[in-house]
Amino acid sequence: MESRPARPVLDAARFRLASRVAARLVGQAHADDATLEAVAILTADADPARASRLRPRAGEPAPLVERLAMWALPRATDTAVARAHEVLDPNLHAITGHLVR
Repeated sequence: MESRPARPVLDAARFRLASRVAARLVGQAHADDATLEAVAILTADADPARASRLRPRAGEPAPLVERLAMWALPRATDTAVARAHEVLDPNLHAITGHLVR
């Protein structure tokens, strides 16, 4: 029997961010600036060597931006996740501030 690689498990902060990104992109053709910036933070942290190529640009289709976020979330550090949360809602620092220690 062949074993499959384990799927990454998202902690609460990453799961919440994934949900927020998905909710912001539902029914949209293109991502808004705040979502693009949050996903850019995640992708740059997940793979610094390819940050400029992975950065979502204005006009990118919303499903592509969402896939980039889902790819980057398990690979990004807690600090990057907290910064992405703050970009989407600056008032969330009180909730995610404990991640940036």
